[in-house]
Amino acid sequence: MTSSAATAASTVRTIGFRASPSSVSWAVVDGPKEQPRVEGADTLEAPKTYSDAQKLAWYAKRVDELCRTKFDPRPMSAWIRTAETVGKHRLAHVVPRCRIEGLIIATATALGLSVEMGALGTITAQVKPSKTASGSKKTAKTYLDQEHFRGIDWAEYSDNEREAILVAVAALP
Repeated sequence: MTSSAATAASTVRTIGFRASPSSVSWAVVDGPKEQPRVEGADTLEAPKTYSDAQKLAWYAKRVDELCRTKFDPRPMSAWIRTAETVGKHRLAHVVPRCRIEGLIIATATALGLSVEMGALGTITAQVKPSKTASGSKKTAKTYLDQEHFRGIDWAEYSDNEREAILVAVAALP
């Protein structure tokens, strides 16, 4: 096996998801956690004319395609960025998002991916944060508010795509 083939064979590729009530942002990354490479990132939006059931089926098909056929090698693990603790006033906004998150979890699990999920606090712990100039640990929110994250230029991505990239990095070994 050539060294480039050995590197490709040993590369761990992960996929991260950030759902909203009307879209799913995803990112596929590989490389070391300290210097991740974005292999692809985008946002999926089901047709607005679809019923809720049709939208969920549409998202399930797209997640299946992303996890199974779009990348070679395919992702071995998936992370889903979940909603923070929610009060009753935001419940109507969170229910559609939770439905989409559930179908992402089910689809990725059915494909044999290792699946994890968590809110920003959980993601912060998995990203192995560095310290700020004042000595405090950076949080996921701190990373999202910067111009760059470990060599990745955030200007190229939407806010939700940034979160998807961050959770994909959290899934890297």
